[in-house]
Amino acid sequence: MKKFVVGVLMFVLPWVASAAGFAQSPIFLSKTPAVEGQRVRVYTIVSNDTSAPFTGIVIMAVDGIKLGSPAATIAAGAAQTVSVNWTPTAGTHTISAQLTNNDGTSVQQVSQDFTVASNEPAPTNTSNSLSGTNAFGNAAAAAGSVGSAHVEPSTDIQDSIKSFSPATENVVAPVFNAIDTGRAAAATQIQKAAQWSKDQTNTSIKSPVSGFVKTPDTKTQNKVATGFWSVLATGMLWIFNALLFIITNAGVFYPVLAILIAYILWRCWKRYRRPY
Repeated sequence: MKKFVVGVLMFVLPWVASAAGFAQSPIFLSKTPAVEGQRVRVYTIVSNDTSAPFTGIVIMAVDGIKLGSPAATIAAGAAQTVSVNWTPTAGTHTISAQLTNNDGTSVQQVSQDFTVASNEPAPTNTSNSLSGTNAFGNAAAAAGSVGSAHVEPSTDIQDSIKSFSPATENVVAPVFNAIDTGRAAAATQIQKAAQWSKDQTNTSIKSPVSGFVKTPDTKTQNKVATGFWSVLATGMLWIFNALLFIITNAGVFYPVLAILIAYILWRCWKRYRRPY
């Protein structure tokens, strides 16, 4: 009996000593749904429930192909988030993470399936071609067609932060992910508004404004009203396209956001500072 107990302890103690492992549902992406060709960051959370620090690596792979092996140095009772970059292809992929000790001993391995959306361009609508030349039609064409909005993730910015301070990157990563999700939602709504403006521009060019009768007396009024609506719709299309460009490009959006936040803080400081 004593030999049996000793044997059980010899088997169990190494596992208890290496009780570092992954959190529940540990693998997640910086952007969901992921889109093919658009780089995302793959995150996993490792925790250490022992009373001793843990040092090892996390081997991360997609469909059996290694993405990277970031180091995991976790204090007793703490947790750490590690990540690697991934440029996915369309389809369903299995992402795995394997935690190993410094000596190469595997501690735990987890995997999770993710579906990546296709990045096929939206078909070009050629049915709106007009006979003849119109100044407002040319302006609307110059504003550009409204395609699918693909939001560039903030992975490059997070990489820059991580190169200076990995701890800071772990703290701000959820903030960037939340902002990227909001950018994607805003881009979808602005895209719909831009498409509506484009449709209004085409409609105003093709047909007169409703409510005007085609008589010699109202012909001039009809042209003025149609032209005014064309200018207004085209101007709105330019504005929406500019907003869409700012929101979908991380290299433009985040500097603009930083400037806006700095301006707001400066205005608050200027307004509420105490006079000497």
